[in-house]
Amino acid sequence: MGPDVLARVTTIAVRFLGGGILCVFAFAPAWMVYHGVADAVANPRTIDGTWLIAVVLCSALTYFLLLLAYRAFSGHGRKKDGGLLPPLVIQGFAVAFSGIGAAVSAFGLYAGHWGAVCGGLFEFLAGVSVFQLASARRKRPSQGPPG
Repeated sequence: MGPDVLARVTTIAVRFLGGGILCVFAFAPAWMVYHGVADAVANPRTIDGTWLIAVVLCSALTYFLLLLAYRAFSGHGRKKDGGLLPPLVIQGFAVAFSGIGAAVSAFGLYAGHWGAVCGGLFEFLAGVSVFQLASARRKRPSQGPPG
């Protein structure tokens, strides 16, 4: 098995792993939409502003995550650079992810839970790493889709 074959197998495995992870994350909002609609069918009096906001937001989140999963599975990302999302959007998500990690660490310090402190620190550092990778991709000239 040559290096080209190994690189292609690794690329395909990572694409399927990423798509699978996105499908797992899409399951939660899809579950909420399903049960919200099922409850509304069983008892239409449950439909109010909160229900509408929850169904619309969860539907949009499910669509977004499934679109990213499709892009990951198929390998057809953005036409400009082949990525799943623009670098600026990825950086925004990385900042939010890092902020949540910092909050978890702060709460862990406050409560004296060292597992939460370590987990939040790991989450924060992962977000910083993703931010740096997206920043490097943003500075790189457009090369078109890989492959």
